[in-house]
Amino acid sequence: MAAGFVGGDDSLAELVERTAGQVKELVPVLPGHAAWGAQADAALATVFLERGDTEGAVSAAGAALQALQAGLHEDTSLEILLPAARAIYAGGPSEVQESVRGHLRTTLSRIAQGTADESIRVRWLTGPVGRQLV
Repeated sequence: MAAGFVGGDDSLAELVERTAGQVKELVPVLPGHAAWGAQADAALATVFLERGDTEGAVSAAGAALQALQAGLHEDTSLEILLPAARAIYAGGPSEVQESVRGHLRTTLSRIAQGTADESIRVRWLTGPVGRQLV
């Protein structure tokens, strides 16, 4: 996802913020450990970055990463991980940036090692999501 998915559209940014707030209100009453709250925080991090609010972006990204860890999700959602990492890199503490970098490297390694067919692995890693992760 390119930075700027909001594209300067204030109404879209407000919709993302409202929807993320609603999701975060619903998450505690839903069964299981779905990653919706983390995804809402990752979306907020993207909106905050778009608005130049690095502090807000880092805070939302940290919440997204904590929610992923707390839920013990086996399927690391790159739709959450990549925007959260982007926000952490924009202004998070260097030790948190290093931790996130290590997590991204581990994720990349798992994906690369888990894809036996080399042509599929190369196509995925050179595709839009793979390029962001690399």
